[in-house]
Amino acid sequence: MPPLPPIGRSLLRATLTGLAVGLCGLLFVACGGEVEQGSGGEQLLGLGNVLLLSLTLLLGGEIVTSTVVGSRPSAGQRLALVAGNAVGVGVVALLAWLWEASLWQDGAWGVSALERVRDKMNYGFWEAVALGAIGNLGLCLAIWLSRLVEGPSLKLMILFAPLWLFLNTGIEHCLGNLTVGLLALSVSLGAPPEFWALSGMSPGSLSLAVFAQSNLLPVTLGNLVGGVGVVGLAHLWLGHHREGCLRVEECSGP
Repeated sequence: MPPLPPIGRSLLRATLTGLAVGLCGLLFVACGGEVEQGSGGEQLLGLGNVLLLSLTLLLGGEIVTSTVVGSRPSAGQRLALVAGNAVGVGVVALLAWLWEASLWQDGAWGVSALERVRDKMNYGFWEAVALGAIGNLGLCLAIWLSRLVEGPSLKLMILFAPLWLFLNTGIEHCLGNLTVGLLALSVSLGAPPEFWALSGMSPGSLSLAVFAQSNLLPVTLGNLVGGVGVVGLAHLWLGHHREGCLRVEECSGP
């Protein structure tokens, strides 16, 4: 079987990453979002969420606004990363709808999904931009630093700590928010009557367009500022002597 071309490899890796992020989204909703004050069970779900995402990045997962910062993928590869990430999280959201995830935890999962999106939509435009910039700044730095060290254990430790902080401080990332938005949409549009009876809520008017305008667009802008505008420029400055270097010591040549 011939090897996949670069765009095909990028699409496959991004899709698998999207599937993993989608599973993280299921856990994020199940643990109620930020878990620093949560119960023991919620803390375990949060730990599982962060561990899954850390392992995904450790194994070479591709997130278009974060893992490619400082590298030079082609336009086709970037489009493949966007498409793959979106397809991956979309598949998980579709499965959540088909499996009636809104009824999980006696309806608490569906309520949590709607509440997580409501919280995100309550941010002001510039607040969402700032949270997106800080969030992707931390994520990009964690990924970059994990590539500077040797050994999977140390790499995992470097990834795990900032991702746990990410989960517990309310900072924002466009791919994670897209996941939560699609999961909430699957509840709002596809939950069975039993869910609305259990939750005491009524179907809302949530739409992907409204969520994108109020949250995804400003958060994505912030992600680009924090990732490309800060970490990416620093990476390129360190690597201006040598093409494609990832390690600081490799960038110190004449």
